[in-house]
Amino acid sequence: MGNDEPEEEDDDDSVANPEGCNKAAKEAREVEENALKDVIKRGRKKYNYQRKAGGVRSPRESASGSATATVRLLKELGNKSVAMQRSLDDLAQVTKDKMENIGKRVKEIEVEVKHGAAGGGGGAAGQRQMQQQQHMQMQQRLQEPTEKEKFMMRKGVDVRGGGSVSVWREVQWLLHCGELETAYQVALGENNDGLLLRLMNETGVVCEKLSGTTNNKLFGSLSESLTNGKHEDYILPWIFGCVKADMVNQLQGWVRDSLSRALFEMISDPDEKGVLAAKLHPKIAIS
Repeated sequence: MGNDEPEEEDDDDSVANPEGCNKAAKEAREVEENALKDVIKRGRKKYNYQRKAGGVRSPRESASGSATATVRLLKELGNKSVAMQRSLDDLAQVTKDKMENIGKRVKEIEVEVKHGAAGGGGGAAGQRQMQQQQHMQMQQRLQEPTEKEKFMMRKGVDVRGGGSVSVWREVQWLLHCGELETAYQVALGENNDGLLLRLMNETGVVCEKLSGTTNNKLFGSLSESLTNGKHEDYILPWIFGCVKADMVNQLQGWVRDSLSRALFEMISDPDEKGVLAAKLHPKIAIS
C-alpha cells in the first residue's frame, strides 16, 4: 500500500509570474486614486458653491443674512410702534383730564349763574349787569392759568378752585421769581420763627445778597433766638457767613451787642458749638 499523498498544484500566478502580479496591483491602486480624486473634486465643487467667492455671498448665506436683517428691522419697528403707542396713550390721558377739568368748571359756573339769577333783584338792568359780570368771570376761569397759578397747582394748591395760598407758598413763589429780598421781608414781617428758619434752610446762607436793612432785621431776630438757646444749628452758620463776607460792620450796634452777648453765653459749652462761638465772639463784639 502506498501512503504518499498527491502534491497540490500551485495555481497562484504570482509565483509563476511576479511581474503580472505587480502590474495588477498598480492598476488597482490607480483605479482607487482616480476614484478618490473624483470624490474630492465633486466635494470641492459643492463647497465652492456654498462658500463666499470673490466677495460674493453664496445663495445660502445671502438668504440667511437677508432673513436676519428682516427680523432685526421688524423688531425695531415693533419697538418704535410700542413707544409711539405709549406716547399717544399718555397724550390722550392728559387731554382727557384737561377736558374733564374744563367740564367741571363750566358746570360750576353754570350753577353759580343760576343761583345768581334766582337770588338777584333790582330789575332787568341789574340782572343784565350781574349776568355780564358772571360771564366775565366764566371767561377768566376758562382762560389759560397764569404762571403763578401753574406754580401753585404744582405745589398742590388750586387757586381757581378756591384753594388758599399759605404764606410759605407765597414765599416759595417769590424765590421762584428770584425775589430773594422780598421773600425775606415777607418772612420777617410774619414774626414766625418756624417760617423764617424754613426759608433760611431753603436758601442757605445768603446774607451777602441781602440789603443792610434786611440783614439788621434778620440778625436782630436771630440774636433773640440765640439768647434763648434756640436754633443754634441754624443761626451759627449765618453768623459765620456774615463774618466771612466781612459784613459785620453793616450791622447796627444793638444787633452786634445782642449777638455778642449770646455768643459769650455759648462759649462755656463743651461741644463744637462752644468752640465756634469762641471763635466768632471776638469778630462780632464791638471793640
